[in-house]
Amino acid sequence: MDCIDTQSFANSENDINLNASRYEQLEDKLKYKHKQIEELSKRFKVLVEDFTDVIGIIDCQGKIMYISETSKK
Repeated sequence: MDCIDTQSFANSENDINLNASRYEQLEDKLKYKHKQIEELSKRFKVLVEDFTDVIGIIDCQGKIMYISETSKK
């Protein structure tokens, strides 16, 4: 009959539980950060859409990332 190294098995099980716990923590953190981004995006849009001036965001390559609705009127 084969011997099972119970210590290695216990360590493997602990590692699995630890990884599962870390995964859940990262998943929760990612959901929280995503929610923060959505809230900031909504707040930004409310601010810039009330302006009569044209507001735009351009990245370092010159690509337009955002342009306010005012520019379309």
